[in-house]
This record gives sequence, C-alpha cells and structure tokens, in this order.
Amino acid sequence: MHEESLARSLLQRTAELCQLHKARSVVSVRVSCGPLSGVEPMQLQDAFERLRSAWPACRFAALILEDPGMPAQCEACGHRFPIIRFRFVCPACASGRVQLLDGDCLRILDVELDVEESGEAAADAVQA
Repeated sequence: MHEESLARSLLQRTAELCQLHKARSVVSVRVSCGPLSGVEPMQLQDAFERLRSAWPACRFAALILEDPGMPAQCEACGHRFPIIRFRFVCPACASGRVQLLDGDCLRILDVELDVEESGEAAADAVQA
C-alpha cells in the first residue's frame, strides 16, 4: 500500500521540521489531498495513526486532510469553475481547453509545532 510509504514520508518530514525549529512535538499536519492525487485519504489517515509512534515528536500528532476539489480555469475564456463528475468542459463557453488548478497532488500545507518560548509553551504553525 503506497499510503503507508506516504505516511512514513510525512512523519519523517514533520519530525525533521520539529528538530529544525527546536520544537517539543508536532501538534498537527495539515495536508491537501486532491481527488486526482492517487491517494486514498482514509488509508493515509490509518497509516499515519498506526506509524506515528515510531517518531517520538509525532506520537500525538493529528493528520488533518483537506480536499481542494478540482478547481479549473478555461484557457479559451478565462472562466474559473470546479470540475464536477470529471467533466473537463467549460460551463461558460463549452471549450475543452481547461487547465486544472489543483486536486492532482498530495501537499503539506502546514505543520503546527509545540515550541517553548521564554519558559512558556506556545504553538507555532510552520509553512512546509
């Protein structure tokens, strides 16, 4: 299952960010997982939760999955619209010259870290 290797990579990368920013732990990882990414969100979630204990900094980290949908833009008329039912045709001008703007990848949006500032705990978001 490639979701397991993806979860392992996410955990490795977030643990590296935790160390880089001298944080105590990873609070959450927010990920964009589009419908054309080739990733099964529930399998990724399960793998993340099952594997996170192998990285002490990520032991209690939450994986937040966001679906960006499939926003598109018509190259003929410039109209922006969501792709629905995989119909890649502009609803404004019926052109098939459509550019997909998102939804075809898995991307880390941000990582929330628990850091210590002046003796007090604080949470910081890191753009990945």
